Amino acid sequence: MEDKPKRLTTAELDRIVAQVMNPAYRTLLKCGLDPRIRWEAVHRIHLCYRPGRRDECAGVVMEEMEALIGRLAHQVEVQRRKASEWQRLAGEADSLREDLERWKEKALEA
Repeated sequence: MEDKPKRLTTAELDRIVAQVMNPAYRTLLKCGLDPRIRWEAVHRIHLCYRPGRRDECAGVVMEEMEALIGRLAHQVEVQRRKASEWQRLAGEADSLREDLERWKEKALEA
């Protein structure tokens, strides 16, 4: 027998929406995630506030949270790749600085 999902209360839905809208999440959005994604999730969750939709709201919330987490995970991966590229470029810059110092020393010796 399959367990029926729990009906979420208005207070629980409010806490979920607050999490989606929290400042840390908004900070992540500045990394390139389209803010409309967040508002679409909030809109879909707000539809669950209607009494007739309460039975399906646990599923809707789970779908939206999974989608948002997937999008955030993608953004984290994009930022990780960018950081890795910056580290590589910083290493190249250090190497070029060392080469420049060697060439300056050779030029002064000549």
